[in-house]
Amino acid sequence: MTGRKCVDIAKIILFLAIMALLPYCIGAVCQIGKTRTDGNEVLEKWNFGMIVMYAIFEVWVLAGTFAKQSLTRVSAVYAGTLFLIICIGIWVKWHRKELVGFHMKRPQMEAWGTILFVLVVAGIVLQMTYVCVNMHLDDDDAYYVGMAVTSYFSDTISINHPYLGTPVELKAMANYVLSPYPVYCATWSRLLSLHPAILMRSALPAVNIAWCYVVYYLLAKKLFLRFSQRMEFMLLVILANIFGAFSTVSSSVFLLTRVWQGKGVIAAVFIPLLWYVWICLRKDGTDRRMWGLMFATVLGACLCSSMALFLCPILLGAFGLEYLIEKKSWKNVGKLVVCALPCLALAVVELYLVYK
Repeated sequence: MTGRKCVDIAKIILFLAIMALLPYCIGAVCQIGKTRTDGNEVLEKWNFGMIVMYAIFEVWVLAGTFAKQSLTRVSAVYAGTLFLIICIGIWVKWHRKELVGFHMKRPQMEAWGTILFVLVVAGIVLQMTYVCVNMHLDDDDAYYVGMAVTSYFSDTISINHPYLGTPVELKAMANYVLSPYPVYCATWSRLLSLHPAILMRSALPAVNIAWCYVVYYLLAKKLFLRFSQRMEFMLLVILANIFGAFSTVSSSVFLLTRVWQGKGVIAAVFIPLLWYVWICLRKDGTDRRMWGLMFATVLGACLCSSMALFLCPILLGAFGLEYLIEKKSWKNVGKLVVCALPCLALAVVELYLVYK
């Protein structure tokens, strides 16, 4: 094994360690005033932190795109923002005398639940290893990986075409400029000095696959009371993903063959994530933090793919219709409209770029 390969492996491990700890730290300090502990709050905070990280990057990368800033500057601002959030959050928690730490209540597992838990963990690790180690060729990589590589080596954002490397107007890439997921990958490559192709194909899939199953487990917590029932649900999801290649555009195909692409993250993570947040809101619609989480989730989805510009409003509209039918009240429908504003605003900007 060459020295260069050892360095790349070390950087991959560092990236995985950062993505394991950083989202939790951000989620822990952002949930000010939350004292409820119902088990597995580590996963809740980690998921919260991932959403916040995506939403913040979407704001900064769009500002940097239209201001024609370099990738290095946007990366520095993004990293500085995350560091500032953690520092402010720790200070506020300390001032309010709230404990900041690692708390996870061990679930009560009977024998059947333990067996299922082992199978679930093995199934998730198998998928993560398979996707990260093996090679899959996809036509869309010409854009997603190409744009990340172009941004990394030219130190630009949506200025050079990923196919040719030549300068291009924003109008020519209007469908991608507002959802620059490859630039998110290039940013982490810049921060770690790791080649974008290596990060996207050998490291990022592990993070996104893990995030997908964290979301499904949090969803299972809202649907089932017993731990064994949650593990049965998780095992069914794993089997559905492994044997779900009935179409080239199924969610399982996006998860296991294209999860390093923005559209794969939308299908595998953000669609079930929106359902999870809505179920939380239906159980406790008075918690303003959950409405903030819904808004941040929609904004984070906009980072991944322009499909979010219409998929998220459609889902939120379905949620609002369900609420109207059951409650016969407009109380929360207006809040859903507010949560959909990032999609509506970006859709207007995209139309402007296309037809100006």
